[in-house]
Amino acid sequence: MDKKEIRVTQEMIDEARRLGLTGSDLVMAAIKKAIERETIISLNEGVRFILPDGQVIETDESWPPPSATDGQDG
Repeated sequence: MDKKEIRVTQEMIDEARRLGLTGSDLVMAAIKKAIERETIISLNEGVRFILPDGQVIETDESWPPPSATDGQDG
């Protein structure tokens, strides 16, 4: 089965950076923004997130991990 691809834009990265986030927190916040903008997405399937720098983050049905839901919404 093909994974759904979601592009994370530089704008999403910049919005998260303005919140003072860095590293994996920055990436997770940008991915959250990408998910919010998708109307049809099931995280029960694998998803491939493509970052502006070309980095690819792939998920499977076990994503997001429990630590990703820490309640820090922007």
